[in-house]
Amino acid sequence: MNQSSIKRMIYSQGYTLAQMAAQLGVSAGFFSMALSGKRKLNLDRFFKLCEILNQNPGMLYKELKSQE
Repeated sequence: MNQSSIKRMIYSQGYTLAQMAAQLGVSAGFFSMALSGKRKLNLDRFFKLCEILNQNPGMLYKELKSQE
């Protein structure tokens, strides 16, 4: 899984990146940078992302970390 895989998961849940960013309480630009490893989500937002995407936090963390 990579950044595009995470994006596919987001789209498969019926969200755009901007909508997901809004769900997490961040700007679309910040969220895009978080997906590319240039910014970091705080723990609350990270766990909310995992919950929305129905993903294991450990697996999703490894994917986001690999983007750095």
